[in-house]
Amino acid sequence: AIELLTAMNKTLGIHSESTEEEDIFFVSPGVSSNLDELKRVYVELPNILNSVIEKELQRIPSALVRKHEKTEWALLHLPQFGFVIKMASRLSPDLSEVFFDYSYVSDFCKNFFLYKSTSTSHLDNQFGDLHRKIQDRDGAFFFF
Repeated sequence: AIELLTAMNKTLGIHSESTEEEDIFFVSPGVSSNLDELKRVYVELPNILNSVIEKELQRIPSALVRKHEKTEWALLHLPQFGFVIKMASRLSPDLSEVFFDYSYVSDFCKNFFLYKSTSTSHLDNQFGDLHRKIQDRDGAFFFF
């Protein structure tokens, strides 16, 4: 049985890495083009998110840029919320007019504020929970 499992793992390109916390299994590149594409997009996701947040910041009129240049913005993914804009402070009234499509989601311990927007909804639709999809597809190779 162990020889069969070893042969199947080699055929499918399944590898194991042991850590102190848990065994980690993954599927080698080239086994599934669909899985390879999901992993490629996942690796590129930080660049995609940076590009989206830069476009969001370009919406700020030049007359307001200096006033809000120290405002911290980030775009991140939270499992229960999806993609959100994270800000260090609440959206000011003048920026609320510019970012009329932003809707307040939550504040976490008053340390930062989360907003959904047209951009984050687009990211939710396009990428969803990409990490979970990869895990599910990786895991599908282990049910034989």
